[in-house]
Amino acid sequence: MKIVRSSFTRIALLPTLLLALFGTATARAESPPTTATPTPADLVAKTIEAGGGREKALAVKSLSMKATMTLAAQNLAGSVEMLRKNDKALILIEMPGVGLMRYGIEGKLAYEQSDLMGVRLLAEAEKKQLTDGLDPQSQLDRLMKLTNPVVSGPEQIGGATAWKLTGKTDTGDPESHWIDTTSNQTVRSSIVIASVMGKMNATLDFADFKLVDGMTIPMTIKQSMGPMSAVITIKEIAINPEIDDEKFVLPDEVKKLAAAQDAKPSTQPGAASGTQPPTGAGGQR
Repeated sequence: MKIVRSSFTRIALLPTLLLALFGTATARAESPPTTATPTPADLVAKTIEAGGGREKALAVKSLSMKATMTLAAQNLAGSVEMLRKNDKALILIEMPGVGLMRYGIEGKLAYEQSDLMGVRLLAEAEKKQLTDGLDPQSQLDRLMKLTNPVVSGPEQIGGATAWKLTGKTDTGDPESHWIDTTSNQTVRSSIVIASVMGKMNATLDFADFKLVDGMTIPMTIKQSMGPMSAVITIKEIAINPEIDDEKFVLPDEVKKLAAAQDAKPSTQPGAASGTQPPTGAGGQR
């Protein structure tokens, strides 16, 4: 059960938080709902640019967040802390029975460290997913980059009336977003997540939107993957706070693993992908 819990949180949590904080956040701009189905271009433009959201999002250089995470089926509740500054990020997750899980991004290096599984460097697909998630420009353009987009609906999603935008990502994965016909906020996303276990389908529901420094942030995020689900509730969030670079210093175990990988010949299996099996267990805060 510990392995299942750890796998679930590490697979879905990072993409969920990054999409929630950079992919759905815009300035509040409600408009009268329309019964005419919008074109994909019109819907995307309204979603991205609503009320100057692009300018606000691109102005975000740092962010801090504290949240709770609940896995109802397992009767578990833990804590989540996220720090992001330019191309650096740190997420700390603590769950009973699992211990401390630490995820870090430092420039081109992305890693995972946990009490249960030890240390590993993220594979290229995982790393790209996370570094793209850190880039506000990339997240703002997420919907614009969908190929063969189609708008259908409207549908009822958690009490909201929403258009459904469906298309494929640049990697060919199907992706859908449900956008509120009145607020232009994304209330649900269905995405494919890259993980150490391969590609996984995830559904993300966003609710309880709150205005924070001119950006509307979903304070409640539910992530579902097959029979498992978790609810993330944001308790504290700050836009552009001062964050000491010391917070992002790589743990010694990660430095050693990165150095060992750099020393490997490029022809050695696994070298091209950046994948490393976990080394000894142990995490540090």
